[in-house]
Amino acid sequence: AQRAATDIVILQVSNTEAFARAHPAGAQHLEWPAGIAAAPVAGGLRLELPDSATLQETLRARGVSSRSRVVLLFDQPSGFTFVGRAFLTLEWAG
Repeated sequence: AQRAATDIVILQVSNTEAFARAHPAGAQHLEWPAGIAAAPVAGGLRLELPDSATLQETLRARGVSSRSRVVLLFDQPSGFTFVGRAFLTLEWAG
């Protein structure tokens, strides 16, 4: 069975300025790195995974649910790293 079109969520992984400049209609903004990484801690790892409750809240606010099919976009050549990290984070989240 096919999923409804409403199950598709487009996430553009970028900084705020890039998203404001241009994004596909209906795309949701996933701020890099704040949207998919924990806040930096002195002496801690950079870009550590956020706790699951924070990540779940971030994703739900953008329309992502357990039934969603997520399309990840990036807007610049260096964005491949950002979207790769977003993919791995979504995989971790289930």
